[in-house]
Amino acid sequence: MSLLGLALFPAAPGNGEILAQTLMTTTPAGSGTTVPTSTILRSTPYPYPTYGPTPIYFATWTPVPPATPVQPRLSPTSVTPTDLSLKMRAVTQLGDGVARGDVITYVLDVYNLGNATAPRTGIATEVPEGTVWVSTNDPASITSYRGCWINQPRDVLCGVEATPPGSPSQPVWSFSFTVRVEAPPGTSITNSATLDYINSVSDSNRNNNVASVTTTVIDPTAPRATPTPIPALSPPPVLSPAPALLPTVQALQTPVAQLRSASGLRGEEIDPSLSLDQLLSVLSYELDSAAAPTPPENWLVVFAPTTAYSLDDEPLRTVEAGAWYHLVGQEANWAMAVAESDPPEDLVWIQLDSRVQVTSG
Repeated sequence: MSLLGLALFPAAPGNGEILAQTLMTTTPAGSGTTVPTSTILRSTPYPYPTYGPTPIYFATWTPVPPATPVQPRLSPTSVTPTDLSLKMRAVTQLGDGVARGDVITYVLDVYNLGNATAPRTGIATEVPEGTVWVSTNDPASITSYRGCWINQPRDVLCGVEATPPGSPSQPVWSFSFTVRVEAPPGTSITNSATLDYINSVSDSNRNNNVASVTTTVIDPTAPRATPTPIPALSPPPVLSPAPALLPTVQALQTPVAQLRSASGLRGEEIDPSLSLDQLLSVLSYELDSAAAPTPPENWLVVFAPTTAYSLDDEPLRTVEAGAWYHLVGQEANWAMAVAESDPPEDLVWIQLDSRVQVTSG
């Protein structure tokens, strides 16, 4: 311990007043830090004779123990699970590109996807090639650790305050800075950023701490291809069945006349103004109301006496010339017939030869 000073005080008009004075010393020696080691409690008259009109008083003091040196506090390192995440985007006037001379504003969004607060850290990014620094939109200050600044020549650093857990859709902190583009059209400008670049945070996933974005320099005066809109697909049209090609009433004049003739009908010429449905109704009525024609009958005519046989081939009688028999059926040269005056069930067999002929009547 080294004593820096000892004060002598002249007696004031009221002797015995309480005076206080702090004496300073260096502890430990050579450290450059001064702390108080003793305090004067009071002033006491010196017991020797005085010289001159003013007496001399000697200050007595009581030593106090030295103070413990103050150690600098270190930022605590997170030991609970945190998951810092960084997203980066480029904002331009054109939206999908940037013109030479225009500016790009880089936005850095910080998230904490974990369940514990992450301590202070920082973001390292840069002024990309082909651009020049313009400004930061949230400069760092001595009262806040959160903000960005340029660290010449092209490095950009951002201080990030302690980051509490948050939502994946809402950043906890956002930073931005602006650069001006000097690169010519056709240039691709890529910028990247790293969150917690000094690895001071115990992060459960460092893969999402790096982000990048690319912007293309374009010529705004050059014609730009406009995408051809794809028309909306319309439902297929409902196709109606093709109408049947029906003949006209006038064209049916001849077929109707032939039908009437074959059916023994007599009718006037068809009225051309009739519809097909009306024509069909007329013909149906005519056919239904007409008597069916009697088909021609076949007869056996006996020209000379011949024998009639039963169905069991037994001779029944002699048939005289001039007799007429109704022909019912025929098998080879034999005819099944019934006499004109006999009942239908009296069938007989008659041989077909020169004595008997078949005729229609």
